[in-house]
Amino acid sequence: VNAGDAFSFVTGLNLTVIDTVNAKADLTIRAPLIAQNAGVIGAQGSGVTILLAADTLSFLPAAPSVVASGGDTTIAFQPFTNNRSISFGPGGDVQVTAASLTQFTADNVSLRATGTGNAIVAAAINLGAGTLDLRGASVSQSAGATITAGRVTGTASSGNFTLDLGANSFPLAIGRVVDD
Repeated sequence: VNAGDAFSFVTGLNLTVIDTVNAKADLTIRAPLIAQNAGVIGAQGSGVTILLAADTLSFLPAAPSVVASGGDTTIAFQPFTNNRSISFGPGGDVQVTAASLTQFTADNVSLRATGTGNAIVAAAINLGAGTLDLRGASVSQSAGATITAGRVTGTASSGNFTLDLGANSFPLAIGRVVDD
């Protein structure tokens, strides 16, 4: 698929990417399972976001698998099913493995749990100067799961936003609890 503009693909069936999926603006893929067997999932343009919403994610072992290019770009991960937790590393209902992070190219990375789902940092993550955005009912960090980033932002919609500031390396932490 080569879209000349924003592209969105939503299905209730499992999705296997067997060739390149490319958009010249934001790219959204929503499916219970997203498996990449070939090609690159990509989007180009200033400020573009690639949103991958799935309960199971499987990427090629060779880098890069998902590429957002053009400046101030974001790759966002979100469960397909509402009220599920999402994590970097083990522990969430939906897991983005630490090894897979080396397969993604973007300025920023976002974990976005919905409903009562939590966002969990359970493995070390190094985004260099990029931003790590964490959103969930609550946000937490496991012991030893250090965060290195230019900035961390996020929202805990109904619980705590808890990071171990002493173990991490980022100059600015912004967390906010929203009381509905």
